[in-house]
Amino acid sequence: MKKALIIVAVVAGYCLIETFLLLSMAVPRTYFSRSSSSTSEILNWLSPFLFIPGLAATFSCIIYGSYHWLRRVLRTL
Repeated sequence: MKKALIIVAVVAGYCLIETFLLLSMAVPRTYFSRSSSSTSEILNWLSPFLFIPGLAATFSCIIYGSYHWLRRVLRTL
């Protein structure tokens, strides 16, 4: 039961972070200063390349266990 709660928490956390990053693109740029605007834009463009493979690695560890998890993650990436 404890492992199931951890799995749900990890998947929900990934989904919340990805949702926040994708929805942050909808915020008008007038609320940001010039330097943070470029930083947030770079973060918005890079986030799918960071979080989607991370979520795939997480699901791989959840489904197949921790045996040779690094090899599976590298193969997935």
